[in-house]
Amino acid sequence: MGEDLQFSIRPMLSEDVEQAVDCFSDQYDVFDPPATVRSYLSAYPDAFFIAVTADPNDPNREQVIGVCASPIGPQDTAFFGLYGLRAEYRGRGVGTKLFQRCLDYIGPERNIGLYAAQSMQQKYMERGGFTIREHVSSVTCAGIPRSDLIEKLQHKVKSFNGDIHFVIGNDSTESNSSLVQMIINFDQAIHCESRDRLIHAVLNNSDYSTCAIVLNEQIQGYGCLRRHSRTSRFMLGPIYANNYEIALQIVTNLLARQSIEQIQSNGIIIHAIDCHHDSMRLAIEELKLEKISKSERLFRERPIKINYNLIYGLFSCDFSV
Repeated sequence: MGEDLQFSIRPMLSEDVEQAVDCFSDQYDVFDPPATVRSYLSAYPDAFFIAVTADPNDPNREQVIGVCASPIGPQDTAFFGLYGLRAEYRGRGVGTKLFQRCLDYIGPERNIGLYAAQSMQQKYMERGGFTIREHVSSVTCAGIPRSDLIEKLQHKVKSFNGDIHFVIGNDSTESNSSLVQMIINFDQAIHCESRDRLIHAVLNNSDYSTCAIVLNEQIQGYGCLRRHSRTSRFMLGPIYANNYEIALQIVTNLLARQSIEQIQSNGIIIHAIDCHHDSMRLAIEELKLEKISKSERLFRERPIKINYNLIYGLFSCDFSV
């Protein structure tokens, strides 16, 4: 590799997602999988940028060597995430230019947040201006459950008179319109603002399986499961629910629709939130997962309002709770 690196930065397209995620091939589990990135890209198409150079194996093709995104979400706050480079291109100025491209997109007056890995927290606070802390962190939990785990979870779930609904991929049609609106409304109760574009993007993503629980015509919670296309691990999240029993119902029903052999072979990941005891309880005590990383939420101007008591698993470990 020569000393003078020739690269350019451009908006990310759907066909770039897999290559972009490969920038984190040494730490896939602590970044969003391609399915989540596609959903956010669909909802916020102007907020994703990649650095590209000529493919060393084919000069007529581009190789994605870096990625950064900053979707502007609820409460007019942008969230930096999916920020990284292929290992061989780190330390060569590519990341700085990607970061600046996102800043240009956001504009100078808007609040910005991010998840700071423990190794990067001081750098973001001292050099990036992310000095506002709410002392809330995402905790990545991963592991391979025992063969009897799903059965035991099913036995622990108490019977109730609620309805369990599934939306698989492109099934968010007019016949499901009332359920979709309930999911959007429940999500809004957590984020204090509608994220309807993002919810529609998830429900229309064929890589996602979504479970919603309704009791007396009122939604009690919803959650999603998808697989990482690079590692085949099962990714749980979001898991949003009115109480622990409902959260456990959602997780159990999502996992019960999968092959136990596949779950055991590939494992489970959930991004819990440390300010909610029952979120950690679900990941550690029920699913028997291990903590593998922790990233604190930092902001430049102010924390945003979030109803953390309804969060049992994060929507995205890059952009959202």
